[in-house]
Amino acid sequence: MTTQTGTAATLDDLRLKRRALRSEVNRVQHWRRLIKARIDLSVAGALLPDRLGVDAWDVLGPGALLPDHVRMAQLVRGSGSASAVLDLPELRDIDRHLAAYGAQARSELERVTSVLVELLSQELSEERAGL
Repeated sequence: MTTQTGTAATLDDLRLKRRALRSEVNRVQHWRRLIKARIDLSVAGALLPDRLGVDAWDVLGPGALLPDHVRMAQLVRGSGSASAVLDLPELRDIDRHLAAYGAQARSELERVTSVLVELLSQELSEERAGL
């Protein structure tokens, strides 16, 4: 049986650990979304679609609000060169690393949560036994 002070300190510690781990898991997920978006942009920027209006010019006519193809291509590719595709192996590698780290953080979060639930259950049982 733990003392009231010891249990409270442990519960507080576990809650702090859970909060830190939840934040870390969220940050990992955010980083993974950024990396995956960068991969998508690298691939999409290297494989731009055909110019707009090529097939539909006769149908839409000269009054069509056709966006500037060169400007769109520059905006999609950004300031980087077409060699952004060369970053793909490194981006995929860091994504795998993030996935492994995220799994480790989630596993620890589950472990800490289990300990917290067990401790709270014990505390509740002790309180009921004392009534």
